[in-house]
Order: sequence, then C-alpha cells, then structure tokens
Amino acid sequence: MALRISGSVGKALKGTVKQRTAKIAMVVARTWQTAVRNSSLSPSAKQRYVSAIQPYKSRPGAYVKDFVAKLLETGWDSFDMKPGLLKGAESRIIPIKGSNGSVEFRRVSKNSPSSSWIHPGFKGAKVFDRVRERLQLLLGEATRE
Repeated sequence: MALRISGSVGKALKGTVKQRTAKIAMVVARTWQTAVRNSSLSPSAKQRYVSAIQPYKSRPGAYVKDFVAKLLETGWDSFDMKPGLLKGAESRIIPIKGSNGSVEFRRVSKNSPSSSWIHPGFKGAKVFDRVRERLQLLLGEATRE
C-alpha cells in the first residue's frame, strides 16, 4: 500500500528537486497520519498504524512499513482461533475482558466445539481512499491516476 505522486506540483515548491520531493512526501505522510488519528480505530491501533506510515526518501509519497498496520487498513476475514490457541498445548485457560470491564476466563481444548473460537474478523479502517481524495484537493492533478 503506497501513494505515489507525479506531475507539476513539485515544480511549484521552492528548493532543489530533492527538497521539493521531501516536502511533498511529508505532506502525504502527515495527511495520511491525520486521517488515521481521526478514524474509529482504538488508541493503540491508531498508534501502531500512524508510526508505520513513512515518507519516501527519494520520491514524493508515503508507504506503510508494517504488516499489522496494513491489516488495520484493509481488515481481515473471520477465522478459527482454536488452532493457534492450542498450538503446543492440549488445553488453555484464556482471560477475556468482559462487557462490564471484568476479566472472565474461558477454556479452550481440542474438545471445544468447532464454532466456539471463531474470530468475527475486522472491516478495516479504510482511510486510504479518503487520504487520496484529500491529497487530490491539496495537490491537484499530481495525485490523479
């Protein structure tokens, strides 16, 4: 997942080509980071995603350097958690935060029903398209594909 910029916008900025490139890359990274901070992700997820957004060093634009941050953007399908929880053990006691903030414990074993440990998945933050739209307003034709 990366956002590249080309076009005449770089020529409008002052400085050397290298300086203009760095300025545009920082605008892209900061715009993307702001969109993530304004998303509905949890505070820890926002922090992970924001810290993974890096401006390119040699070209205008930014990229996400962390696989988990990419998943926070795109989301993931539901999956069976039981094989991972039982890896190397026949059974485990798992602490789970309850709806009222208390800690509840659940046991998982090879005898647990197959549908008892299904993670519902996550739809993703989906901020990338909003960032592209915002940058099109800021930078004009340079961000159009």
